[in-house]
Amino acid sequence: INICEQAETVELAYEFYKDMSSKDEINEDNRHETMRCKQDNHCICGTCNTDTGLCESYCLDSQTCKKDYDDPRWMVCCDKDYIVGDFCCASITADGQCCNREGRCCPTEKPLQDKDGNCHSCDEEARVNLEGVTSNCSVCNNRFLAGTFCVKTCPNGYFMDKNGACRDCMSETAYSVHGVEENCNACSNRFVDNAAPGNYCYLKCDSLENGTEGKPLHGEYGQCYSCNDKTSINVNGQNMQRCHSICNNRELSGSMCNFMFCSEATFLADNNECYPCNITTAIKSSEEECQKCLNTRVYQDGYCKLNYLVDS
Repeated sequence: INICEQAETVELAYEFYKDMSSKDEINEDNRHETMRCKQDNHCICGTCNTDTGLCESYCLDSQTCKKDYDDPRWMVCCDKDYIVGDFCCASITADGQCCNREGRCCPTEKPLQDKDGNCHSCDEEARVNLEGVTSNCSVCNNRFLAGTFCVKTCPNGYFMDKNGACRDCMSETAYSVHGVEENCNACSNRFVDNAAPGNYCYLKCDSLENGTEGKPLHGEYGQCYSCNDKTSINVNGQNMQRCHSICNNRELSGSMCNFMFCSEATFLADNNECYPCNITTAIKSSEEECQKCLNTRVYQDGYCKLNYLVDS
């Protein structure tokens, strides 16, 4: 029997001797490799002879062990007339396309069938939807299953969301990585918000190339905002308590993180920070804000000053 035709991968069992003439066997602890079967599931298209530790093929001489095209996770004994490449086909078209038991056929250069029966190359970049036929992904040894999608590994600078799509590490949009949270770790500038339903992979706002220090607050979809942004920011879908813990000049109302007007005995400075009326330093502010501090401060030359600091 030609062993090269018996299996896609042939396992060899070795006998080790010190000397080929004397055949003194080397102690097993000193052997470099022993590859012997112990049970049938160690063998492909065969059974294990436990006496010898060798796999014995149950394929006929007219058959070869190949991947089942209907479910490539399994190896089957295949009549040579039904072999296309590495696959055992239910049938083969006149032009050499491999067909499954439902009669759907694909050429050898596009062996991957999607949920609608369309054929795809293993090397194409796009993810392929295999809903209902997820086993088909096994026809491509350079792809893997992510949810119901057959995908390629994302390139550097990208991470994979829960649906198998590659997303830019620098994208401000948050994407769900539910079930594959570790994928977010491909980007050192992102983190998983476990408090968000769906476990979203967020950009760390301080990793932005421009205006980094002034945008620490995340919006609902991952966008980065300044604490001093006067607009109300929807923070629904993430840990909403971060609204005030990150920006002490904002407060949470429902799912909205609102800019907080200064409380009594304080005034608002031009930098959108609230300062107590009794602060001793001169603070750049508007006249309207400065006048909220009755009898303590005076507006002069663009600054709100304590009375005794006013230039005479």
